[in-house]
Amino acid sequence: MLKKGKQRRTRTGGRIIGMLSSVFFAIARALPLGAASNFGGFVGRALGATFMKDRNIARNLAIAFPDLSVTERDRLMAGIADNLGRVIAEMPHLEAFRNNTQNTRIDIEGLDHLPKSGPSVFVGGHLSNWEVGVVALCKRLGGLNTLYSPIGAPAVDRQLQFFRAKTGANYLERNRSSLRAIHDDMEAGRSVAMLIDQRVAAGPTVTFFGRPALASSLPARLAMRYSVPIIPVDGSRITPHHFVIRLHQPIRPDDYPADIQEQAMTQAMMTAIENIVRRSPDVWFCNKARWRDTVPTTPEGSEAEAPLSGTMTAKEEF
Repeated sequence: MLKKGKQRRTRTGGRIIGMLSSVFFAIARALPLGAASNFGGFVGRALGATFMKDRNIARNLAIAFPDLSVTERDRLMAGIADNLGRVIAEMPHLEAFRNNTQNTRIDIEGLDHLPKSGPSVFVGGHLSNWEVGVVALCKRLGGLNTLYSPIGAPAVDRQLQFFRAKTGANYLERNRSSLRAIHDDMEAGRSVAMLIDQRVAAGPTVTFFGRPALASSLPARLAMRYSVPIIPVDGSRITPHHFVIRLHQPIRPDDYPADIQEQAMTQAMMTAIENIVRRSPDVWFCNKARWRDTVPTTPEGSEAEAPLSGTMTAKEEF
């Protein structure tokens, strides 16, 4: 009886979220890009704490930036909420970036890091508008595969996929069945992009912001198998119409001894992501508990390091 009641509440909650997202996207789509982005930023600042897992974000920021005061952390969280609202409101306008309409502009820095031929493995984090980065890569490369994780609300996921279809990329859900498509397309010369800043349940242990953390080894394994570079990517929103996408120093299998390649490449890419986050922490959407093993010490010293309770559900390491 209790289980059925919970299922009904879950379905009802899903329908409400679906209706609210439909209204939000309808407004964002009806507005010009700049106004839509500003609308999203306003909603994000007003309602961010309701829809973001702000406890996780505060915890991640306290671990990554232990010297932050509570005031400084709250300022970062306000920026993160603003950016998330803008990202969502800009989704209906991804096609404008793809087609160079509405005065849109994407500049790409570091094009010399692209190989002269063959695919690459692009890695990034949930910063700025990561979906615009996909558009930029597609326009430059003529298309690519990109991995995504559903947010868990089917109605919202359907809307997001509708907008993502306008980017020119082939979006693949993160699961083992997508691996075959990635391998087939890598062999055919098609690149793949993925976000790697969130927590995974399996993979090599690396140092991330001075703490041990699990990381996905998929980028390194793909790079090793096909002898291609891993290229870290990030971007900045200059205005809602203008983004700068940066391609960073490639991480190549040949730069490391064969017996430590996977570990060393995984560490190198996570260090690159850390450096990117350190430059723009106010747009880092870190809503999952990135470090599950310890509780951070706050600037006030109110919490000592201690084990966390609970278990992790086994998932793919990518």
